[in-house]
Amino acid sequence: MTDYGLTELKDATVSVVDRHVRLPRAVVFNRDTPSTDPNHLSCGATNFQCFMSMRVRIDHGMINTGNKRFSSEPYAEVSITANGRRSLRHPGVLFGVPVPAGVDLPNWSGNPEVFKMNTADFGAVPLNTPFNAGSTFHAEGVISYDFGAYTFIPTQFRLAYAAPIPRPVSPTPLLALRIGAFNLERFCDSTFDTTYTCSGGSKEPTPDEVALKTRRLSSYVGSVLRLPDVLSVEEVETLPILQGLATQILTDYGVAYDAYLLPGHDPSGINVGFLVRHDRVQVLSVQQLAANETWDDGGHTAFIHDHPPLLLTAQAGRMRFHVISVHMKARQNVDDNNADATRDREKRFLQAKSLASQVQALQEADPRMPLLVVGDFNAYQFTDGWTDVVNLVAGRYDDRQNLLKLGGNIVRPALWNAVNAVPSNDRYSFLYTQNFGEIQGYTKAGSGNPGRAVPTFQVLDHALLNVPARLRFLRMQFGRADLDAPAQTKDDAASATDWTRAIGVSDHDGFVVDLFVPLIHHRQH
Repeated sequence: MTDYGLTELKDATVSVVDRHVRLPRAVVFNRDTPSTDPNHLSCGATNFQCFMSMRVRIDHGMINTGNKRFSSEPYAEVSITANGRRSLRHPGVLFGVPVPAGVDLPNWSGNPEVFKMNTADFGAVPLNTPFNAGSTFHAEGVISYDFGAYTFIPTQFRLAYAAPIPRPVSPTPLLALRIGAFNLERFCDSTFDTTYTCSGGSKEPTPDEVALKTRRLSSYVGSVLRLPDVLSVEEVETLPILQGLATQILTDYGVAYDAYLLPGHDPSGINVGFLVRHDRVQVLSVQQLAANETWDDGGHTAFIHDHPPLLLTAQAGRMRFHVISVHMKARQNVDDNNADATRDREKRFLQAKSLASQVQALQEADPRMPLLVVGDFNAYQFTDGWTDVVNLVAGRYDDRQNLLKLGGNIVRPALWNAVNAVPSNDRYSFLYTQNFGEIQGYTKAGSGNPGRAVPTFQVLDHALLNVPARLRFLRMQFGRADLDAPAQTKDDAASATDWTRAIGVSDHDGFVVDLFVPLIHHRQH
């Protein structure tokens, strides 16, 4: 009989007829095998079925996710590739979704080369060994099938590189201004005074939970992002709670930040704001942009921006500069084929057009002033085929690749996305598990195993620089403490007494951008 297509032996007896027989040569998994092309899979209709129960060698394996946690195993399976590359979201319309008429764009592949690894099943790795994403390995083992998914079980395993968690950014260079952005994932107070809970759950956090998150966020800002001079923060409920974070950073690191936040229109009360180093930057003004712009939302007038962009104008050394903090509408429904998808695509399009007009007005008012647009765009660095939010704001929109047509770019000269300077394997700020269902040989196996589920790393958090800012650009880096850790490590970090408490404090990783500013006083921390 078979179970998930595997032969099952019952009441079998084993007789040893020979010893020390050479094993069959292992199939080599590499950059070409398993296939990265869903139209030409390695096994025809699947990418792994023809390798079932065969010996496999992986010379350049990449661990894509920290361990999942099961009830009896705090450190269980991980997601891997054999080509040494991250499971990243690449350009194109979502795999499996028809490309809309009038859009000259392929489908994204869906990363069919990604599979899972059960490290401890054959004893090659001790049970409950933690693995951080970004680690690389060499291994030999067997391809099996486990709970609806193709699985690699190693018989030999060696880590080539053990990625640490946290992985902080480098210290701020001499003669540099550091500007960053970080989505704090619903940093809320304990009072339910909004239309929906700020927490997103059934109740608001307790005062103790707020205090704990404040300490954990302080560790992230101070030790993972290394105390940036200006930090855009997203998903913060109130100015007092942001001021509480500034006070905690002062206690932990001896660095004084001024907090800025202006309420927007989000029904759960989350807003954008800034933390600005008092000793390094002089704030000249903070104002909302297009806060009262409206649109026809299904027959009633509504605000375009739930979180109106926040413009900071400041001075560092002799350089005056602008930073716009943004948090655009989520792309939750945009890949669907229904009225909600149509509505969300339109709102994202209008938000991007509104912001682009504000950016262009600032450029025209002072073409020489450095300008950065930073934060959570809820969009990729390339189009998804519906609305290219990031490149509309940047002045690089291509009507041929988008369902919604712009008719000509608003921002000129165009802005540059600093994400393009980040090494390709490190271009991600958010992890989303894309569920494709029962395809390519994957089947459903219980409520937690919906078929082919691909952990997909994507850039949602960007830094757009105008020409004067790009001329000063040194480096962009993502601080790593949230996305790459095992689930158990994230839970354990909450009770840590040192800076590792930052692990798992948000569902985004923050970033910093360094600009050359020769007359700024160098930090002492």
